[in-house]
Amino acid sequence: PNIDALWVSNYTYDMPLTEWMKGFNRYHQPVVLFMMGGTLNAPLLADNVEVIYLPLMEQRSFDTLLALCNINLVRGEDSFATSLQTGTPTVWQAYPQDDQIHHVKVEAFLDWANKLLPSIHPTWLEIIRGINGIIAPPSETIIFAFLKSLGKLYQDFFAVRQQIQLLGNFSKNLRS
Repeated sequence: PNIDALWVSNYTYDMPLTEWMKGFNRYHQPVVLFMMGGTLNAPLLADNVEVIYLPLMEQRSFDTLLALCNINLVRGEDSFATSLQTGTPTVWQAYPQDDQIHHVKVEAFLDWANKLLPSIHPTWLEIIRGINGIIAPPSETIIFAFLKSLGKLYQDFFAVRQQIQLLGNFSKNLRS
């Protein structure tokens, strides 16, 4: 893969990617999209996007991939927690539940993130809510604005990483 490209991992619950592809097409940098455990459910509309399909992998290899990418699109709480610990801008798709209880989890996280980072870019908040069905899915314009705000988001997610590190070892904290 192109090492000068924007590396994006995608391990989501078949999240529609058409608008993401349009946003990537408008972005000034080539994009390498690592697809794990799924298929590209959108036409490859962007000349600047290279799609690499990866098989499901052992946890340590997956964690390394998350740390190497510039953006992580992840599903579930384990992948989400791991990605946050890398300090990488992370888009989290919670496990969808019929009773929509996952919306409560997502909003609780966003409340915490807003308190920690009151200046976090609003497009990130909109994308999280959109991919979790709380509001309409994010448009190409929102995704492009998110991509343009990556410099600020790197700073924000590094701050999130530092906050998580201050919590210490979860297992040890349970025992004390």
